[in-house]
Amino acid sequence: MQNLILAIMAIAVAGGAIVAVVAQYIPARASMLRKAGKRHEAIRLLEMAARLPVNDVLRLNTLYLLGVYYFQEGRHADAAAQFKRILAHSINSPMEADIRRRLSDSLAGMGDEFGAAAEASTASSLAQEGDDARSLITRAGLLKRQHRYDEAYDVYVTALTRSSDPETLAEIRVGMCLAAFEAGRSADCLMAAEAAIEGGATGTHLKSAYGMAGVASSNLGQFDKAEEYTLKAYQLARDVGDTTDAARKLSYLGNLQMRVGRVRQAIATIDQSSSEFGPTRMAMIGKSEALQVLGLYDEALRAMLESDKIKEPGTNIVHHQRRQHAVSLLGASRIYVELKRLDEAWSALQEAKTIFAGDDKLSLWCDAGAARILALMGQTTQARETITRIETIMPRFADDRVTMLTCRSALAITAFELADYEASVSQFESYLQCDPDICWRPRGLYYIGESHLRLGDIAKAREAFLSAESINVESVYVDLCRQALIALPMA
Repeated sequence: MQNLILAIMAIAVAGGAIVAVVAQYIPARASMLRKAGKRHEAIRLLEMAARLPVNDVLRLNTLYLLGVYYFQEGRHADAAAQFKRILAHSINSPMEADIRRRLSDSLAGMGDEFGAAAEASTASSLAQEGDDARSLITRAGLLKRQHRYDEAYDVYVTALTRSSDPETLAEIRVGMCLAAFEAGRSADCLMAAEAAIEGGATGTHLKSAYGMAGVASSNLGQFDKAEEYTLKAYQLARDVGDTTDAARKLSYLGNLQMRVGRVRQAIATIDQSSSEFGPTRMAMIGKSEALQVLGLYDEALRAMLESDKIKEPGTNIVHHQRRQHAVSLLGASRIYVELKRLDEAWSALQEAKTIFAGDDKLSLWCDAGAARILALMGQTTQARETITRIETIMPRFADDRVTMLTCRSALAITAFELADYEASVSQFESYLQCDPDICWRPRGLYYIGESHLRLGDIAKAREAFLSAESINVESVYVDLCRQALIALPMA
């Protein structure tokens, strides 16, 4: 079929009358090829179609798809060229806003931050003029760039009422997923993802919806559902030949295995992903976290630092790169603390916080890490001030299980490092009431036991250590509890 189409195209260029029919057929065929994983064939087909002598509507449709596909392949200069060709024509404001937003992303991918900012500003002005679905999608996308995720989500909700086109509705719902996730609204993220799936999303949108449904389910502690969704996203990625995304999904499956206590199986799954598809950032970060559960901090640090060196296809947009770098820095900071390398921990954390400026949730995660470091450095006043700031901000993320657990854990461990052992017991008990992943429960019980020991209550210390020992999970903290039990005087 593919060769027949190309043959018809060659005839069409000379024949004239059949050109419009062929040009109308090609974008749909390219989309089918794309969904089937034949990405490069879809691009070649559109490249040939772009040279056909057709009317502006058909030409612009072809250039638009070509620009989108180029961008998804990380060919940002080629994508920018197509969007600029479109802007040379007279188009309506909603379409111009969308094109300029995409051009902004493409220029950012080329490293032209000044040009990207200028196009984003123009797109924002144009999008404010319209109340149609396309203008609202553009407006929401620009709000996400500014870390205004709650506002972006609300704009997407409005956009849902402005379209009945299934593809556009799927795009909106996937946008809602991402905005809700960044805002710490896991339930809303899952709701939007499931609506996209049930609404008949296809191709990239369906893959994204399954992936986000997996992440949101895990954040809500629904691990069986998370594994089911992640496996579907993984299979879709494999089916269309997207090896990078397949690697990410398989690595995330390993992360889920770790979180339910199957730590060595998680490492094996992640290693399988790296062996089959090559190492990805997610694989290295996931492996680092599993190694931390086992207490293998030197190996965990190497994996975390390695994650920062990996440059995956299509991820060379500067602000995305900076955020990815900050995630690795935040992870490395936590490991440096365990290795008692406090100066390096503090330096990495401060760099991460600078990058996350304006993102309330991730800035809060940085504060959570900072509180313990300050306590360990003997900066008692600053540590307590940081605790107060965490306690003030964290209620805004009451629906975000992961953020609440991060904050509860930070408050508890900082109290322990400040030798406020009664507060440490109280905070770690609150942490455990938030139902942390099973792989991290022994940590809370270990510090409760150690706090009781320092308060002179051996019976309660023993109870906490025994509770940790009874949890069926491989963890350095289970081992520490067993050692503590051996060292306790006989009852």
